[in-house]
Amino acid sequence: ICPQPSHFNLKSTPTRIISHILLPHGCCFLVLQYLQQGTKPARSDIAIVNTLSKDYGFGNGIINTIVEYVLYKNNNILSKNYAEKIASSLARVGVTTTVDAMNYLKKLTVKSS
Repeated sequence: ICPQPSHFNLKSTPTRIISHILLPHGCCFLVLQYLQQGTKPARSDIAIVNTLSKDYGFGNGIINTIVEYVLYKNNNILSKNYAEKIASSLARVGVTTTVDAMNYLKKLTVKSS
């Protein structure tokens, strides 16, 4: 997780920049902050991100994808157990890129619909 740059204002950043740059490639802290309208992420949410990084070796893009997916599927609640289940699934199928993670999770969403 990276510290928030003091010059970065999420509320004044155009949505296209957030969706095309920050979410797939950006700092997990900033993504969490963006997803909760600029408020500071909970310590437990930051701990989940750290676990996904340390235990699974995923980069920011894959972690951000997992976070967004879990929030989407779990009524905006970032559940540690659910996030780790998704991370384990991604690791088992050999996901190494953000695009691969997005495609895999999109297939899961289509199957469950």
